Amino acid sequence: MVQIRIDNQAVTVAKGLNLMEAMVSAGHLLRSDCGGKGRCGKCRVRVAASSADALTEPDEAERRSLGETHLAARYRLACRTAVLRDAVVEIPDESRLTPEVIQKGLPTLVSSLESPAASRPPDSAWGIAVDVGTTTVAVYLCDLEQRAIAASTSIRNPQAIFGDDVISRISAVRLDPGSLPRLQSMTVNAIDWAVNALCRKAGIDPRGIGAAVAVGNSTMLHLLLGEDPSSIGVFP
Repeated sequence: MVQIRIDNQAVTVAKGLNLMEAMVSAGHLLRSDCGGKGRCGKCRVRVAASSADALTEPDEAERRSLGETHLAARYRLACRTAVLRDAVVEIPDESRLTPEVIQKGLPTLVSSLESPAASRPPDSAWGIAVDVGTTTVAVYLCDLEQRAIAASTSIRNPQAIFGDDVISRISAVRLDPGSLPRLQSMTVNAIDWAVNALCRKAGIDPRGIGAAVAVGNSTMLHLLLGEDPSSIGVFP
């Protein structure tokens, strides 16, 4: 195990862990428009302090994206860098994933169904609905009393660093069973981040959320629950 300090937050991670994964595990979500391929350059971070061998050497994709000037200034792409020894890392503001909370449609919620009050604690007026997509995680904050969507946001699924499609993520688990809890943690942390962002926007206490539901394709739900999806990728 090694320790990295991210914006003054100490995090202990497994040696060799991808820096992007380490960031997600600590609750720091970075921009990653290219899905971890080192093309967009938006997950750029700065290594404030480390030994010369604390991180893996930049690969060709990282060198092409950053250029020698940024590399000399100790910038790295989180998606292409693994942690080998203790290090101190700073996240530039432009690399952070910031929530753009927007009001969506659906002015009423389950208006034609039985009141959801019977299935939730009597003192909870809020619920969360999550759509776990392969590329995007959409989260809705629901006012259960008014049966309305109070706010919503969507973020890129951080699992994309394992690949853009479900087959690549199934393959990741099949080739390395240890990647399953990492994939699960990525989605859970992304949802947690989005829920807290929505609660701050709405000015409510997250402890007031008394109900939650998640939907997604079979692979995404398996990964969310920490279940091995390998059988989904095999012909009957």
